[in-house]
This record gives sequence, C-alpha cells and structure tokens, in this order.
Amino acid sequence: MSSSAAVWVPILVAIVTALATVITVFLTGRGNLMLAREKFNSDSLLERQKFESNLILKVIETGLGENEIALKNLKFLVTMGFLPDRKGAIEALEPEDTGVLPAPGAVAPPQPGSGPAEYRWSVRTGSDRDASFVNDERVPTTVEELAQQPRPRGLRPAIRRFPAYQNRRAEGVERTVYVLEATIVGCKLMISQNFHLILKGDSGQTMIASCPHPDPHFVDPSSRWAKQIAMVRSQIHEKLNPAPERRKLMNQRARIAGVGFFNHVHGQVGVAPNGIELSPVLEIEWLPNSEAPAAGASAGPPLGIDDQLELARRTTGKSVGLAPLRMRPV
Repeated sequence: MSSSAAVWVPILVAIVTALATVITVFLTGRGNLMLAREKFNSDSLLERQKFESNLILKVIETGLGENEIALKNLKFLVTMGFLPDRKGAIEALEPEDTGVLPAPGAVAPPQPGSGPAEYRWSVRTGSDRDASFVNDERVPTTVEELAQQPRPRGLRPAIRRFPAYQNRRAEGVERTVYVLEATIVGCKLMISQNFHLILKGDSGQTMIASCPHPDPHFVDPSSRWAKQIAMVRSQIHEKLNPAPERRKLMNQRARIAGVGFFNHVHGQVGVAPNGIELSPVLEIEWLPNSEAPAAGASAGPPLGIDDQLELARRTTGKSVGLAPLRMRPV
C-alpha cells in the first residue's frame, strides 16, 4: 500500500496543479477580456459623444444665434436618427429654451501670439478620455465646501505638478459637476486666453472658476462641453468683458456650474488652499443685487499692491493696509 501511495500521490498532485493552472489561466483571461470589453465600451461611448457633439456644433452654427433655427436643426437630427431623444427632451423644447452658439463676433478672437496653458489642458477643457466618466448631475455646493475638499493622493502636494495626471482625471471631485452661488470679486483675461473669475463665498473664502476660449486652437472641437464653453464665454464677455491689462474688481453675484478641477498652486490671485477650481464653467446665471465694476478698473498696469489690497478688502470685508516700515538704527 505504501509503495502504491508513493506512486499515485505525485500523480494526483500533478493533476491538481495542472487543474489549478488551467483555472487560473481561464479566470485571468476572462478578467482581461472583461477589462478589454469595458475599455472598448468606454472608448465607443466617448467616440459617440464626440460625434454627437461635433454634429450638434456644426449644425446649430447655421442658426447664427437664432433659437428657432437652432431648434429646427436639432429636431431634424432627431428625425433622421442622428441624435437620440429617448426621453423626448429635444422634441419638447421651445425656441426660448434652446441653446445656440453665439453669432460671429459675440466672442472676441484670441490675442495674437497666445496659446493654451501646458498643465492638464485637455482635462481643463473636457477633451480628455476621462471626460466621459463625468456625471452630468449637478451637485449643489459652496466655495467653502470645495476649498475643504482633500486633494487626491496622486495630486499631493498642491504646489507640485503631476505628469501622470496630465491627460487623466482623478476620481471623485474631477468627475463631478458642481453648482454654487458666489460673488465674483475679480476677473481677468489670462495669457492662456482663459477668463479667470475669482469667486468669494459667504465666509470670504475664495476660489477660481475658469472659462477657456472656444476657438479650436484652445478647445478641441471634440470636447464634451464645447457648446457650453462657447455659450458661457459669450455671456461673460458681454457682462464682464475681462481685460488682459489688469484684473477687474467687482461685486457681481452669480450662480455657476462647472467641473471640479485640481490645479497646482503657483501664486494665483484668489486661489483656494487646495488649488480646486471650476474648469470649465458650463453654466452661469447673473443674480440680482450686484454692483457694477469699479469705474476705470480695467485701465493701467497689471495687478499691483493697491489692487491686491482692494481685492483683499472686498474679499474679507475689512480694511487692509501695509504695516509701517521700521528702520533699525545702524
């Protein structure tokens, strides 16, 4: 019996090992197949969204700012089967509810020699692959709540750049559309042609909201939010007209919706401690009880110490001054 067991035990061990190997290979292959299928489905969804976005943009451009023409074009796309309308939302639209691209001239052309920023530009403008993972549902929040959001582990500390996220979107905050009410206390046209809006919350906490230039040189036509970016840009240009020379100071209430984005902190005026921004801004609604920009605020050199003190006063509600310089006897 002992000699027979000595013969069969190694055989049984070999059989069990072989079966375990086969099962492992099968499960691994199945897992890889599922991952490949999910990636294919994700890529297909993104390409479909790009196709639909480009189609909408190209067609409603013919409306030249006319809501009725834009609505007819959209309904034509649905009738021909190019756009899905499973819930009947497009069919139920009225002309006054239909978004249109601004007519030519409604958005100032980009300044000569300007170009997009380098750091995470595709993520800022919604042309990254992960844009398809952003949930469209608006999440109500405040400036204070966003400023307290912890940065993802892979994007710490806030003062550093992280090449691994150059074209990637962190989970959580950067895949969420937030909506908040705040006071716009400053705005400026940046070298990247972004409109930088400084938002102040009820406590005085500030953060930045960013609206890129809709020109294809800055926002890829495949961007998931190309249409919204163009519309918001037109609204801000008409209402605030940010200038490149210096930052305009104001006290304009607004309701703003935008995608969460963690920028690196590099001395921006009004930046939140964690570097969070709304970028891009997708919707903006002007609220009452606002003050017009200060007279002459758009003229002169770039933001200087006086402007910084005034911005601090508007942000904190307190008078701010420089401490007297004390000279030490020699």
